[in-house]
Amino acid sequence: MLTKAMFMGRRATPALPAVFSVADGHAVTSLRWTGEIDVTQVPELRDEILALPSDRSVHLDLSTVSYLDSSGLGMLVLLRKRLAPRGAGVTLFDVQPNVRRVLEITGLNRAFQFASASEPADADEIHVGETQPE
Repeated sequence: MLTKAMFMGRRATPALPAVFSVADGHAVTSLRWTGEIDVTQVPELRDEILALPSDRSVHLDLSTVSYLDSSGLGMLVLLRKRLAPRGAGVTLFDVQPNVRRVLEITGLNRAFQFASASEPADADEIHVGETQPE
């Protein structure tokens, strides 16, 4: 049986569990995704995205996302499409180089803003902080 790791030419290692947490701020909603974002997380991600207020911008911390497949990209697009009609946007924080490369290859890097947690994306928005999983 071929594993994702074999297909991608990397050594198979145990998959990290994905953790999704939400912390509401005054002007933004802060999300933190961790682990490998692939087809197995899509149902949970979709539920989280659809439950978000659509009139607030989202700060998405991807600092510990080690893998993002096409279904994960689809969830980023869903998030952006859900917020755009009300003028809200998505800022991706601390994106790992391999995940950023996937965004660049697909052209999705042009659809999102990027920032570092050490530098706020906008002076009027709340700084992204670590949130605890529920």
